[in-house]
Amino acid sequence: MSRQLAQRMGVDYHRAECLIRTESAFVRGQATADAYAQMGVTHYQYLATLDNRTSQVCRRLDNQVFELRQKAAGVNYPPMHPRCRSTTIPYYDDEFAAGETRAARDGQGKRIMVDAKMDYNTWHKRYIDQPQPVTDAGLNVFMGTA
Repeated sequence: MSRQLAQRMGVDYHRAECLIRTESAFVRGQATADAYAQMGVTHYQYLATLDNRTSQVCRRLDNQVFELRQKAAGVNYPPMHPRCRSTTIPYYDDEFAAGETRAARDGQGKRIMVDAKMDYNTWHKRYIDQPQPVTDAGLNVFMGTA
C-alpha cells in the first residue's frame, strides 16, 4: 500500500508509509472503541509500548484510565502522533487484573513480561535506569548491566 500510494501521489515512500500506519491505527482504534461500546465497556486503559522508542506523550498517558464517552484521538486515545504504537484495553475493576502481565523490553531490547499494573515511568526506572532481576519461567534472570 505504501509503495502504491507513494507512486500515485509522487511522494517519498516513508511519508506514505507513515500516513498509512497512522491512519490504520486511527481506524483500528475507532473500531476498538465501537466494540467496547457494544460490549458495555464504560472505561478504557491507555497502554504505551514499554521500550525506549516510546514518545513522551504516550509515556505520560500509559496506564491512565479514561471514560469511553470522553475519548478523543490525539488527546487521550491513540493514535497520539504519527507512527503511534500505543493501544487501549477495556478497564475493569482491579480485582480482575490480579497476577496479569504485559509485554515490555529490557535495556538490551529483549522481550520480558512485567506486572500489568506497571506504568511506563516505573518500568523505565526498574529496567532501564536501574536494572533489576526479573522472574522468567520461575528462574531469576538478571537484566541490564552486571
